[in-house]
Amino acid sequence: MEPILILTKNLLVERRLQEQLQYLNYEVFCSTIMFHKLLKKGNHSLLVRDYRAIIFSETISNDEVCRLLNNLKGEEKIIFRKFPELPEEQEEEELTQLGISQWIWEEQSLNVLREKLAPSAPVSAEKVAVLFNKIKDAPKRLTDFKKILTGKEYSIFECLSVNKGEVVSRQDLVDYIWAEPARQARLSQISIGVKTLNQKLLQIGFQDKSIETIWGKGYRLSPELWDYCKLISDET
Repeated sequence: MEPILILTKNLLVERRLQEQLQYLNYEVFCSTIMFHKLLKKGNHSLLVRDYRAIIFSETISNDEVCRLLNNLKGEEKIIFRKFPELPEEQEEEELTQLGISQWIWEEQSLNVLREKLAPSAPVSAEKVAVLFNKIKDAPKRLTDFKKILTGKEYSIFECLSVNKGEVVSRQDLVDYIWAEPARQARLSQISIGVKTLNQKLLQIGFQDKSIETIWGKGYRLSPELWDYCKLISDET
C-alpha cells in the first residue's frame, strides 16, 4: 500500500491514529517538519508524490489548511481533515468551503477508517465517457443496481426516490431508516452511505455525484437521475 502522510504540529496527538493506520497495514509518516515545508510556496510535487493520502491534523488551523491546499494545487491526493470528534454539519460545510470533502475523527472505528481509505473500484474509460442522455439502458442498469445494494444503501436510495428529486435532510433520512433521533453516529452513516451510492452509480455509467449534496439542507437525486427513476416506476 502507498504510505499516508499526517501533517501536524504535535506528534503525540497523532499516536492513536498512527497506530490504527498501521494496524490496517499502512505505512505512516507523521511530520511537523513536512507541515512547515509545505506551508512555504513552491513546487511540492517531489515532497508528496509517494503518498496515497494526506491528513491535516486538528492541531492545524483552517487558515493554515487553506495555505496548504493552495500550495498543493494540482496534486491528485486524497485529502482528509482530522477532528477530535465527529464534525457537526456546520463544520462539514466549512470543510467544503475549504475544498475538502473527506474527514476522519479521533474515536472512529477501524471499520469506518478502513472504508474511507479503501481505493475505489476502477471505472472503465467507456463508463466514464457515458453521459446521462446516452444511457439507453439506464432503467435496467438502475434495476440491477438496486439488487446489489446493502440494506442501508437501499433505504437511503429508496427514501430519496420517494421524495421525487426533492431535498431530504440527513435527520429525515435517519428517521426513515432507523426511526430514532439523529445522533452524530447515524448522521455519519448517512454521509458515508451517500458517498458509497455515488461511487456505485459512477461504476455503472452514471455521472459523478448523481446524488447531490445541498449543503446545510441535505441530499437529493440529480434531475437526470430522477428522470431515470421515473422510467423504472412507469415500467413497473
